[in-house]
Amino acid sequence: MRGYTTVTAESTNISLRKGKVRYALLPVWLLNTTWKGEKYTFAMNGQTGKFVGDLPMDKGKYKRWLLGFTALFSAAIYAAAYLLWLF
Repeated sequence: MRGYTTVTAESTNISLRKGKVRYALLPVWLLNTTWKGEKYTFAMNGQTGKFVGDLPMDKGKYKRWLLGFTALFSAAIYAAAYLLWLF
């Protein structure tokens, strides 16, 4: 076990000794879902909407999106380089 943290709260004053401070926005929602027969658990920050955890993802759709984005970006760079070469 790594060190320990002592927290003392007196009315509105909080003191922290031998610990690291990490900020978190509340509320945090713990969510469970089942997708394609597998269970997933993750947390969502209620103020920012950011997710943490093992989120279900369609790998085929991700690959198609990535290849499409790469092709579009490459075509745009090629077109810009060609226009610069013309001038």
